[in-house]
Amino acid sequence: MSQATGLVEMRLAYFLEESGMSQSQLARVAGVSRQLVYTWLCKEGMWILCTEDFEVKRIERRFTKRVWSGD
Repeated sequence: MSQATGLVEMRLAYFLEESGMSQSQLARVAGVSRQLVYTWLCKEGMWILCTEDFEVKRIERRFTKRVWSGD
């Protein structure tokens, strides 16, 4: 957990498992297609930054670039 921002960082697949959120729900939150969420799941290095209540703040591919941000 990043103390400076109060956000929790976790791999995308782990986030879906722990939060109970479906791929469709994540797609709705991020405003993207379910197919894109599936593509993200198939890639290595996809991370979610969220609050402790699993409110998604940012999705990024580590070592490359930010993919989606709710800011």
